[in-house]
Amino acid sequence: MLSIVVNRRKIKVVEYQENWGSKFTAEAELLISITGFLKPSIQAIGDTPVPELAAKPIVDIQVEAEDVNILGDHSDKFEDMGYHSGAR
Repeated sequence: MLSIVVNRRKIKVVEYQENWGSKFTAEAELLISITGFLKPSIQAIGDTPVPELAAKPIVDIQVEAEDVNILGDHSDKFEDMGYHSGAR
């Protein structure tokens, strides 16, 4: 494990974890159950989808929809599930 300080925030970097792919798949299925009517594109982004690459132990997920306003209308559901918008 490696810890880095960026803008006074400590970031933990760990060795690649085989289960990151299955964690993404489970989260994507959950997100589709909520947003499926929007026909979203759900992608794993950042370092965790890269095999054998050390990364922070958080699977970053991007949800895209044709109409982001409708997606934004459901932000409370995402927050209730523990998700945070990258657009803070």
